[in-house]
Amino acid sequence: MRSLLLSPDRRPLLHSKTLCFFLTAFLLVIGATAQEITADMRGTVYDPSGAVVSGAKVQIINTDRNFTERSITTSADGAYNAALLPLGRYQIRVDAPGFATYVANDIVLNLNDRRLYDIKLKVGSAEQSVTVTEGPIQVNLEDNTSAGLINGNQIRELSVLSRNFVQLVTLMPGVSQNTATDQFYAGASNPTGSSNQINIVVNGQRPSQNSWLIDGAEDLNRGSNLTLYAYPSIDSISEMKVLRANFLPEHGRTSAGEVSVVTRGGTNSLHGS
Repeated sequence: MRSLLLSPDRRPLLHSKTLCFFLTAFLLVIGATAQEITADMRGTVYDPSGAVVSGAKVQIINTDRNFTERSITTSADGAYNAALLPLGRYQIRVDAPGFATYVANDIVLNLNDRRLYDIKLKVGSAEQSVTVTEGPIQVNLEDNTSAGLINGNQIRELSVLSRNFVQLVTLMPGVSQNTATDQFYAGASNPTGSSNQINIVVNGQRPSQNSWLIDGAEDLNRGSNLTLYAYPSIDSISEMKVLRANFLPEHGRTSAGEVSVVTRGGTNSLHGS
């Protein structure tokens, strides 16, 4: 009867395969700890009768940097999809034979936006154009996430007692501070020498159930789940988003709230403070 035991010369190969499997799984877990700090835009291009337009050229231009982030040709069902777009202000330009050029300005993409933007073309020549300016209010029609956003201008113009970004979280509905003092400190310990715990309560949940991110990387000490590693200057913040309830599965590492901070990047114009 043939033995089922592995021969000595095959055991090292088995051990190597097992090691590779666990190493791959470990690297995947590390990669999963970060969140995307981008936005997506998708939609369908229609003609005046409501029929889809395939083969149309869609350009998605980042006007902050004067750079075309995506150049897409619509599919057979007239759809376009642009994922992983940097945050900022955009212009959409659509060209198709037999139709006037469509231009939409002042489209703002914020953190984790899933923007649906359908386009209706008008019959005309390529020399003609239809220009649309987006309204300042953009309603999320994709899901029922309960979230609040504070942009960089608001952050820098608000009167913040200690210039600590944590204070801004308490401006959101359903968020309160579970502590006897209204002061927030930066660092692992406060002036009394005790642990500098961030006791923020989101919708009545425990402060230790919150998640804190900076540029997609976790900023939370997982020992206590109550202290932060880094405190970016409020002058360096591009925007801050607080997810309070009903957020999507990719944010499922927390059962309370998720505070995500995105720092500022370069643009096509000179800025300073």
